[in-house]
Amino acid sequence: MSKAVEIINALVSPANKLIDAVTRAIGKAYQPHHIRKMAEAKVYEINMVGQALRDNADVPIVYNKGELSLNTTDFDEFVKRTQSRLAYQELQKQQNIENVANKAYELLENETECSSELVSQDWMTRFFNSVGDISDEDMQTLWAKILAGEIKQPKSYSLRTLETLKNLSKEEAELFQKISPLILIGENHLFMMSNPKIYEKHHISYEDIMSMGECGLLVYNNTLSLALTLEHGEVGVFYTKTQTMHITGKSNDKVEISFGIHSLTNAGKEIFYMLNCRPNDSYMFDFAENIFNDNKNKVNISIQENNLNNQILKEWKQ
Repeated sequence: MSKAVEIINALVSPANKLIDAVTRAIGKAYQPHHIRKMAEAKVYEINMVGQALRDNADVPIVYNKGELSLNTTDFDEFVKRTQSRLAYQELQKQQNIENVANKAYELLENETECSSELVSQDWMTRFFNSVGDISDEDMQTLWAKILAGEIKQPKSYSLRTLETLKNLSKEEAELFQKISPLILIGENHLFMMSNPKIYEKHHISYEDIMSMGECGLLVYNNTLSLALTLEHGEVGVFYTKTQTMHITGKSNDKVEISFGIHSLTNAGKEIFYMLNCRPNDSYMFDFAENIFNDNKNKVNISIQENNLNNQILKEWKQ
């Protein structure tokens, strides 16, 4: 590889692309992996300002004829307290932003390939406006994965997904991670089968499903269904990262099968792929058995491993 090519590759490496994007977004040079003493000094500074704010939080209140008002006779002190509060808030936001950026850098520093397309400035601005209020470390890690993914491939995460994630609590994010291993892929859908008995077996409640719907990650409308029309010998396919299920029509005539589903929203899809959870393989078997029991005279079903051998794990025939 020539020196010129090496230089070009370095300029568009994921880590360098992140540094440039963050610098443009926050308006100052971003240096990843702050020296430990610098980080400790930043935390100390935030703590000191916070303590000063707590020590001077006694804003004088006047009660007069049923109304409350601020006593601003000591206006200078009031202004100082206000400035201290604002300074503390901005320092905390900056610390949150840098924590997320540093986590994203750690995800990208050993990567070698990414798109040369620049990340939208509007997207970066919206992103950092959101993460400034995220102080939980686990949620910061989630946001860092979003940033790293967008750096590698711009337009991977929509502004709507950022807004959805911004309003997601830690408990809701953990719940989505809990149901993600039960997501199946096929027929242009990412979905869970709408079956309370299967949910219960895998420790998911209908309240969990409703919660994910309220968060904007899942469509929990009871009327939503997925339908397949198969000719004789025609195959419908559903899969996860580890397994593929084939549903084969066995009638000489066209056969139609349908089942209720809860489909992921676009934001849910983007976050699902980012999480990269290992599928729950036993759930695929429950799904196949449920389909077969309702359509024994119409279809045969098989599940195989997604590997070099493509081994058949189980078949349902009649």
